[in-house]
Amino acid sequence: MRELTDKIEENLTGSLKSKIPGLDVSVQGAKTLTKEQKQQIVEHGQRAVSEVQVRELENIITVLAEDIFNDSQQQYYLTIDTLDEEWVDDRIKYKLIKSLIDTIRRFRKIQNVKVIAALRQDLLDKVVHSANVPGFQEEKYESLYLYLRWTKSSLSDLIEKRINFLIRRKYQRGDINLSEILPPNVGKEDVVDYMVNRTFLRPRDIILFFNECIAVADGEQKLSPVTIKRAEEQYSHKRLQSLTTEWLTIYPNLRCVVKMFYGMKSTFRVSDITNEFIEDKYTENIDTIKDVSIDPITLQIDKLYTGSGNFNSVRNNVIRELYLVGLLGIKTGGSSTMHWSHLSRMSLSSGEVKPSSILQIHPMFYRALNIQIINE
Repeated sequence: MRELTDKIEENLTGSLKSKIPGLDVSVQGAKTLTKEQKQQIVEHGQRAVSEVQVRELENIITVLAEDIFNDSQQQYYLTIDTLDEEWVDDRIKYKLIKSLIDTIRRFRKIQNVKVIAALRQDLLDKVVHSANVPGFQEEKYESLYLYLRWTKSSLSDLIEKRINFLIRRKYQRGDINLSEILPPNVGKEDVVDYMVNRTFLRPRDIILFFNECIAVADGEQKLSPVTIKRAEEQYSHKRLQSLTTEWLTIYPNLRCVVKMFYGMKSTFRVSDITNEFIEDKYTENIDTIKDVSIDPITLQIDKLYTGSGNFNSVRNNVIRELYLVGLLGIKTGGSSTMHWSHLSRMSLSSGEVKPSSILQIHPMFYRALNIQIINE
């Protein structure tokens, strides 16, 4: 790698000095460069790096396979995590992760090396959305994916283990069951179903919900249905904030768009979202909306005001985006079931969204959006 770096530096320096006579390529000299000179350096730099990479980097995988990972009996694993954290500017993060995934594909040539990158589904979706590369086809990457799914049972076990860990650490008692901590039901619904249905079936959701319950309980020996519903108020608001933060790069106006559904029924038809409904709700929240052109959802809605968009097309596209982020579930036809993006990889095309299709607000956001709950 040092040799490669030296070659790039030598190539770049020689190219710059021949093309831009008298150029000072030192650190101090860089401070006096004009805008035009900086642009020239960028162009020459890209060319120099590319020329060396084409010659040198093509052989790296072969070198690794033949000279480094050359013992077929020895297995090597490289795990990469925390890619969702603030390790680099968001403007280049998703391109770098896309490059990482491409690199992992190339490492498949080395049979005894396995590179594993752990990504949340929403982060992977952002990477795919941010690719913007002509001819990019996500299905070519499907063979790399191993989806990890959590069930109600596994999440219940997780909470039970956390409870037992806390109790053993504090009271040195034996194991207990969830039934000793939780009530049997919340309303007419099984308590575990109630809590799990208000998650995206992710450990962090159920853990945060349970932590809110513990905080609200304030020393109670057993949680009551009232305690759980009080905790749900805080949990729901925090999850809504988290949703808008997770998708901030792609949908910077998501929080404002979500507020358009404040006070609605939990289940409704697509036809209930009329032109007047969108215009009224959009006008109510327009003061908090940033530049509409930087958000695919508000860009669609704005077409209704400029006359450049067909209402049905705009509505369907908005629903598709809100389905993707998890706010809405959809039952496309009378014989179909309610689909949620976090439960299936079913993509939603514009043609599948019909006026008769049924939409549902995700139960996670009922309290935060003051939703009128149907059939509960």
